[in-house]
Amino acid sequence: MTYRPWFSREGVQPRVGIELEMNGVTVTGTPLNCAKLARALNGAGLQYPVNNSNGYTHSNGANWDVKTDGSCGLEVATPAVTLDEEGNSAELKAGIEAVAALRPQVNRACGLHVWLEVRDFDWQDMKRLLALWARYEAAYFSMLPKSRRADPSGNSHDGRTIYCRAMRKVEWDGAESMYWGGYKRAIEANSERAFRTAAQGVATKYQALNISQWWRTGRIEFRLHSGTVDYEKVRNWVKVLLALAARVKASHLPKVACTTSFPFDAFNGVSTRAWMKALGVVASRGNEVPESNEELVQWVHARRVQFRSQNARI
Repeated sequence: MTYRPWFSREGVQPRVGIELEMNGVTVTGTPLNCAKLARALNGAGLQYPVNNSNGYTHSNGANWDVKTDGSCGLEVATPAVTLDEEGNSAELKAGIEAVAALRPQVNRACGLHVWLEVRDFDWQDMKRLLALWARYEAAYFSMLPKSRRADPSGNSHDGRTIYCRAMRKVEWDGAESMYWGGYKRAIEANSERAFRTAAQGVATKYQALNISQWWRTGRIEFRLHSGTVDYEKVRNWVKVLLALAARVKASHLPKVACTTSFPFDAFNGVSTRAWMKALGVVASRGNEVPESNEELVQWVHARRVQFRSQNARI
């Protein structure tokens, strides 16, 4: 059996949209603007809407878009794409590499935002999503630099992480987020109305997991990753997020407690292998990692070692 949750979710091939943030200069200080980005995308044979303005607009998922961004300078938004069985998208690769060839400056002000289309989710699926995310949120943050971890009070280490606030925790042994009470009530809701009331009471755009658009568009957004124009980083991050979404459809409502029901230590939290098993990337019986997924598991673990501790457990 192969475990490729990024390719299919109960018969649905999920669509993904990416937003790449960057500064308005290259790494050598040369000015970078929307026109240069558009020419690079067109040169790679990708569709760019010729009537797009240089201001900020909401992308519709049909084209590659370039736009200005008030928080960092510039943003490139991809169309909605799907990944193949190996977790690749030729169009996504071509576009990101075309942008990367311009050598844009990407600093702490920049983020990588991933939109997943989950029109097949109902409110009970959304409850499972919130529960799974709350259970493993600190594991996702453990893959990222400290500059992406907002203070639970809603404040920020450097003024930037206000754009990706945690639902529950950024650290396994840290304080709970100011939003957790509302999300906990949503997870415990016994009716669609109660779920909606609780979730919409706390859901806002600037959270690591942004569900505020789900009721209107059927999409959710993950905002916590640091900025990058590296295709392999984007590809692997998207695969981990798609694994989470696939697990929602294949799982019962999990316990949210993150300290008692699996091997745990206060600093590193759950082991990488146990986390990947929970997402369906590792076989559910035993700890066998399918050959198709070994590279992804090792990449996730390497990120956790890089940003958390040399003692993080595989």
